[in-house]
Amino acid sequence: MHLLAWLQKPYPMIETLSQKLVLAFSFGLFIYLFLALFQPFGIQDITNSHPLYTLGFAFVTTLFISINYTLFPWLFPKWFHKDAWVVHRELLFILFNICSISFGNYYYHLLSVDDSVRIFELSSFLFMTITIGIFPVVFFIFTTELIRSKQLIQAAQVINQKRAVEKPSIALPSPSKIQLKGETTNDYLELEIQQFLFAQSEGNYSKIHYQENDLLQTKLLRVSLKNLEAQLEQIPSILRCHRSFIINKNNIAHLSGNARSCNIHFLNSTETVPVSRSFPKEKLV
Repeated sequence: MHLLAWLQKPYPMIETLSQKLVLAFSFGLFIYLFLALFQPFGIQDITNSHPLYTLGFAFVTTLFISINYTLFPWLFPKWFHKDAWVVHRELLFILFNICSISFGNYYYHLLSVDDSVRIFELSSFLFMTITIGIFPVVFFIFTTELIRSKQLIQAAQVINQKRAVEKPSIALPSPSKIQLKGETTNDYLELEIQQFLFAQSEGNYSKIHYQENDLLQTKLLRVSLKNLEAQLEQIPSILRCHRSFIINKNNIAHLSGNARSCNIHFLNSTETVPVSRSFPKEKLV
């Protein structure tokens, strides 16, 4: 049961090109050092006549990880969406990487040596790649999820403590009412500031989440989140905490953290909003 729960935990996705390249080169370097130092599976019989043989495996590993981490998120954006990325998806994708690297290493082996030293079959390469790669991979996933979760949980707890201390000094901003305007005359929403929870980007629209008569309500306005932010910029409690969300910090109940991000929980609502990594979380106090 604990294993299943861990597999469903949020996992931080590698998003930037620089992070993907660092990952690819790191695994390539690991493969090279492992093979060069230990020379397992009888590889020393080949390296005696082909000194750069192990370096090719490092190149193949780096190349395939770079391509896979760049190409497939672009081809399948829904499956690779960062908000849906969990431990078991990371494991499956890494296993796919291991299999593709195995094929690449096998054909590199066929092209780089002559018939007299072709001692490996494709199944052997698959076995070797999994054997060498699976332990650092599982260790990497486990430690990354654990460390990232602890960091963001602690960050959320610090903000919660500061909010608890400073909450009595928070005053409602003025004016007390706001009017959110869409692109057409009849497209608007008027409400008290304390009713506003958050706004979410929906392409050219913004979805407004607010409370009315102790019930959670939503309204879709034809207005970009950037335009909406400009309409609300004079209200200190209204903040853009994420590229897709604007929140009213006076309606924050508490923050929680997982391996992906800190999340905002609102009063009298089950809705949550992620906080961008680059957003200064002290502003939520």
